[in-house]
Amino acid sequence: MVSKAISFCLMLFIWQLSFGQNVGVGSSLFADFDGDYSREYAFVVQTKQPTIDSLGKVSGGEYKVIFSVGSLGEIEIGCCELKLVLEGDLTNDGSTELSVYKTTGSTQTLTTYSYVNSHWQIIIPVFTLAESSTPLTESEIQNSVYSENGEIYY
Repeated sequence: MVSKAISFCLMLFIWQLSFGQNVGVGSSLFADFDGDYSREYAFVVQTKQPTIDSLGKVSGGEYKVIFSVGSLGEIEIGCCELKLVLEGDLTNDGSTELSVYKTTGSTQTLTTYSYVNSHWQIIIPVFTLAESSTPLTESEIQNSVYSENGEIYY
């Protein structure tokens, strides 16, 4: 399953090289994540299918974020479907920060990452955006984290 997902991501990558836009929220995004003045792609990949045990209990699938440049590594996310969010350069270091929006049941959360010293680190720990079965809009998700006058707000 992982190889099919990676193949799909590579096809999407090739398509986006020709037609892609720099989108703010989605399953694949295009930005300069490492501050080298060259944009890279980030993709959500499902690494494990959800399962149902003999009692009918569902265990969510597992996901990770991969990048078009191998040196950026991966971000292991774990359970539940997610969307990526471009946050812009929150830390004023020349690279674009990336948030992960997850929905687990009715809980909608966001965690923000920055690529620092050749690895991904969490700069805003997971926090709850909403407790609702109604998903937030892309605009609401996109506006959940921002920087103003050198301070990061969420």
